[in-house]
Order: sequence, then structure tokens, then C-alpha cells
Amino acid sequence: MKLRSTLLGTALGAVLAACGGGAGDESPSAPASSEASPPAAEATPIELTLWHAIAQEHEAALNDIIQAFQADHPNVRVNATYQGGYRDLRTALFAAMASTSRPVMSQLYESWTTEFMEQDLIVPVQDFIDAAGAEATADLQDFFPGFLANNTWDGRAVTLPFNKSVYMLYVNLDRLEAAGLALPETWADLREVCRALTDTAANRYGFGSRPFIEAFTPFFLMNGGEFFTGDRLNLDGQASIETLDLLLQMKWADNSMFVEENYLTQAFASQTVAIFVGSSAGLPYTEDAVGQTFRWTVAPLPSNGDHPRQVLSQGTNVGIINGHSPEVTNAAWQFLHFLTNSENSAHFAAVSGYMPVRRSSLQVPELQEKLAADPNLGICASQLEYAAFEPRMPEWESVRGVLDAQMSQIFNNRTTDAAAVAANMQRRAAADLGGE
Repeated sequence: MKLRSTLLGTALGAVLAACGGGAGDESPSAPASSEASPPAAEATPIELTLWHAIAQEHEAALNDIIQAFQADHPNVRVNATYQGGYRDLRTALFAAMASTSRPVMSQLYESWTTEFMEQDLIVPVQDFIDAAGAEATADLQDFFPGFLANNTWDGRAVTLPFNKSVYMLYVNLDRLEAAGLALPETWADLREVCRALTDTAANRYGFGSRPFIEAFTPFFLMNGGEFFTGDRLNLDGQASIETLDLLLQMKWADNSMFVEENYLTQAFASQTVAIFVGSSAGLPYTEDAVGQTFRWTVAPLPSNGDHPRQVLSQGTNVGIINGHSPEVTNAAWQFLHFLTNSENSAHFAAVSGYMPVRRSSLQVPELQEKLAADPNLGICASQLEYAAFEPRMPEWESVRGVLDAQMSQIFNNRTTDAAAVAANMQRRAAADLGGE
């Protein structure tokens, strides 16, 4: 496909013209030369740096888009630099922010953006959208509502959504159908199915989980959970207690849960687990691991009661770092808009397995072909309207660490007292926030 540019906002052509050199007008009094005029000096390229933490197929898809942008804008060079994992990116980025060697653009988690906004270290994309007028404002509404809201601070778009995923059930269809069972739609269904698919003597479990916060959050959100009620952390409320009870019953009462720290792709491929909750970003890795060994599918997370669907979404956004010239920041805006336009969001999703961030991307032929060939991707995309997120406060980074530790503890120390676990989680996490 041709990766297409949609030039909204400040016109890059004008920016490049302002930055570039060219042949000057010949003076009328200058004598004509018998020799050909020397070629005009080429404009000095605008250099953009983009720091990221995506590798393998994901990085290849990003490079496709960069090459297409540079073909359309030959006076701009985008230097994408892999920083390692997301923790490595965070370390490098926070160190750079304290220096004069900042990247022009970077992947950003929302909690990082909140902290950088407080220090005036981010150039909000809303500045460029406002300058471009009504067409750019309307274009912004093409992003899925949850993604747009999570990139907005005080009513202004600050960053743009980029590589996003949603959490789904991964299900071994062969084992499910052999047991005469249907896909679980409720928490009660999930417990029943996982008990039926467990044979501990054969080292086969109905459900698999990792001992981290992601064991808790997808079910908590689907149970109507909100991490905060006003300014108060809300980990000891009914939604939390019920979520913990589900996990504890599956682990200790039903004995249907297998737990390990590694990603569960290999445990699923070896049929140690029949069902697990995982990110849609894991689709290509699961396809590679399972191959033709058995039939499998993804499915929406089961519900508990009549709560509105809230499907955990993770992934980063892209933003412009303050401290660069207007020419550079204008070029950065044009690149980020290009990176996240409908066609390129569709291309990135089709190649990488991440979700498209725009509704219109679902109508792009390249992605439609991919969805037809890979129904699992379409099932994941059906959940985008329900995307929900973890809190954006900078302190949430450390709270995540507390909750990771709590999940590890409950999966390694037998207990079924969900209320006591919830109270302990609340106390420890609130203390980490400096509260009650």
C-alpha cells in the first residue's frame, strides 16, 4: 500500500521554505555568464529524533512509515532510536529532560506526560490543531474516544495515541470443545470452564495468570471498578473485593490457576493452560508459538453483573518535547500527524498486531484484508469503543510496583479472605501515595 500523508495543521511546505536555501535572484546589473550557473545549494535538512521502545515487527512497521514520510518530505530526516524496553526508555528520557540533549519526539506513557506537563517540557499538539482550524479539530474526533480522552489534559490534546492494545481472553478452542463447553461470558462461567479444563495430575490448568497488576486490573475494570473515588484510592471497595475473590477462588479453592512470571504464550502453546488474559499485542507471538498445534481464539473478557464494559487498554502515545526551534517542532507535528493518520494507523496495526487508533482506519483496505485473514484481530478491535485506562498521575508508577508485589504475595501465600487482601492493598498503596 502507499502510506499517505494528510497535511493538516501548520503547512510543512511553508516551514521548509522558511528553513531552506535557494538560488538568489540575479542582479539586473550583473554580467551574463557564459558558463552554466552552479546548482542551488540544498537546504539543510531538518533533523527529528524519535525515541522509542518497539522492536522486531513493530519497529519494521514504524520504519515503513518513516520512509514514506521522508519520501514526501525530502528536507526532513527522522532518526528513530531504539532505547531498549520501556523502563530503559523512561530512564533515558527522564535523564535527557534534565539536560539540553532532549529528543524532539518520544513515545510517552500518560503518567510521564503528566509529570512533563507540570514542568512545561511538552509541546501540546492542540497548539498546532488550533492554528490549523476547523478541519484539524474535526480530524481529531476520528480517534477512538477513550484514546483521545486519555491524551487530553484540561480539555486540550497534548499527545497522540500510537501503539495501543486491549486485554482479551486467549482460549484453546480444541480443549474447550472437547469438554463440550462454550466460551465463558460471565465470571461464574469462567470458574466453571476453568475447573472443567483442569487436570493437575497432567499439569494442565484451566487458567493461567502472571503475578502482577495485570492479573487484577482487567477484571477490576470489568467489574465497574474505579481506582479513585474523588481523591481517595479505592482498592478496598466492593469491586476490588469481588475481583480479588474471583482470583483467590480460582487459585486456592478451585486449584484451576497456573501462575508464572513469564509471558504465558509458551504455557498456552504447550497446553499447560487453556485460557489466559493477555494483551492483543501478543497476537503475533501466540500465532508463532502455537502454529498449527491446536485451534484457538481470543474472546471478550467475561462480565460480572450489569456494569458498563471497561476493557483495559495499554500502550503508549507520541508527543513533542519542548526546547527545540519552531521549525523543528512544526516538522515534528507534521510527522506525528502523518504517523497516526488513518492509513498509517491501519498499516501499523496490520503489520504489528497493535490496534488502530482511529475509527476510519477500520475502513482502510489494507487493514480490512488483515481483519478478514485474521478474525482474532477483528475480535480485539471490537473492544476499542470500551477502552479504559489506569490512572495518569506520576505517582502511579510506584503504586503499580506495590500492586505487583501484592499480586505476587496472594498467589504465593494461600488465602481466600478477599476483604483482608483488599484492605491490605489499600493500606500499602495509599501509604505509597502519602495518604491514609
